Amino acid sequence: MPSASHNLPGPEHNARSSRNLRRRGRHVQVGLMLGEHARPQVPMDKVIAFELEILGSHGMQAYRYPAMMEMIDGSRYHFLSGIGRGTTLMRHGMSA
Repeated sequence: MPSASHNLPGPEHNARSSRNLRRRGRHVQVGLMLGEHARPQVPMDKVIAFELEILGSHGMQAYRYPAMMEMIDGSRYHFLSGIGRGTTLMRHGMSA
């Protein structure tokens, strides 16, 4: 299933990600969106027409970061093995 995930703040990133999904795609917003970004606009016409899934996740607790970094540093966790294909924002004319 095609999916998009990001933790960039800002409603423009959320809407762009949702608009670019294929039919039956999934968007996962990782992390809280605070302040002026707390209520992003979602293109519901596209969500309904393309039967998209919009999901939210708080992400990992900050106190667990050191243990995760130790796993990565000690080669016990290979996070890239879970990624099938990646791209960059610059490749698509966007900046981080």
